[in-house]
Amino acid sequence: MIEVMNAAEVDLSVIGNHEFDYGQKRLLANMDNAEFNFILANIAVDESEADISRPPAYLKIKTGFGAELTFLGLVEVGEKYPSTLPTNLYGLRFMDPIETAEKYSYLSGESDVSIGLTHLGYEWDRGLAGAVGSFDVIVGGNSATVVDQPSLTNGVLITQAEEDMEYLGQVTITFDEEQEVLDRSGKLLKIDDIKGSDDAVSRVIGDYREDVEEIFSRKINHLDRPIEGTENLGCLMNDAIVSSPQLKALGYEVDVSFQNSDGIRVDKLEAGDLTVGDVFDLEPFGNHTFVYKMTPEDIRTLIRNDYGDGGPTDIKVAGIMYEVQINPGGEVEDVILTDYTGIEIPEDRTYQVAMNEYIASSYEFTARDDGENTYVRVNDARVNDAIVTYLEDVVGEFKLNHTYRNLNRTFKSFVGEGEVHRQNGGEAKL
Repeated sequence: MIEVMNAAEVDLSVIGNHEFDYGQKRLLANMDNAEFNFILANIAVDESEADISRPPAYLKIKTGFGAELTFLGLVEVGEKYPSTLPTNLYGLRFMDPIETAEKYSYLSGESDVSIGLTHLGYEWDRGLAGAVGSFDVIVGGNSATVVDQPSLTNGVLITQAEEDMEYLGQVTITFDEEQEVLDRSGKLLKIDDIKGSDDAVSRVIGDYREDVEEIFSRKINHLDRPIEGTENLGCLMNDAIVSSPQLKALGYEVDVSFQNSDGIRVDKLEAGDLTVGDVFDLEPFGNHTFVYKMTPEDIRTLIRNDYGDGGPTDIKVAGIMYEVQINPGGEVEDVILTDYTGIEIPEDRTYQVAMNEYIASSYEFTARDDGENTYVRVNDARVNDAIVTYLEDVVGEFKLNHTYRNLNRTFKSFVGEGEVHRQNGGEAKL
């Protein structure tokens, strides 16, 4: 991607949460290879611990006719960190983006146009504009929002161009002879409607496409109908871990596996031939698999803390089913763990529980040991490797096509006043 951006002559980019997904050394290499600037204001770096140096908070660019544009970079923080592996953020501290923007509001008086280049999400951008009216424009990302007709919020034009290169966002700023802004407008251009292509960009893309096409186009199974929804997809991903020959060869007998919903990156696997590329669309991160020894009560701590936000059941499962029971006050009353027949699992056992590294590093739970990163022992024990093996060598076409249809392994029930209302997968079951 850096080579493509270089060929496209990109001027600058904000550092988003996913820039940290593969670690600081990979980010550092990308920044070194980039022929453009990365900016980010709401970050503090302890260079005695971190692998990266603090990036510039902002960048000023002068147009050919003399107008000066200032870009301030901001990333989402969540409760404490951007949404990535916390273990990749050693030596880094992230500040509130709105408070940070307020500290840099003086920049609007030092240039002709002040632009927020953000990776916050559209609603956050609106909140930012409402709190900090010094921006002329906010060019946002993260929420993949299609903003067809950008409008003003507190005098700030906010735009965003979805994701996956479906659109090109265009912002037009009109100046008078004194470089005063007369007008601002924005629109989205559908990429498929843009005629022609850049030879340098096409050449880079073509080279990479040749490298990966043979691998990603390899057929590994076939679907008569799509597999749809995070519950079905999550069950498939977890079944791949529980059944993994790679993990068994290492001596693990995985009893239970968990997968977070946000790590399921497609809504469905389409009917037709399944390929390696489809798996990498489903799980593009290459998450390592961690295995812990856990009692049923340890497993409950993971599920209880996951449900802490009061939303639908998030983590999908294989090896067991679970039901989160909620009392009238909205608190978790109990977590029921059963096998697939509905019989509660023995409480006097210790289970081998697998989870991806995002859950292992981001969720709170107890365990009988510190867990083992299986990738350290064999480099094909990543989650997407296990899914490829499962689809290609473990699950047959008939079983694949008849198993992942309306699966329900996660439930939520409301307990109180003599009634129990049960939901499956976070959606009401009538």
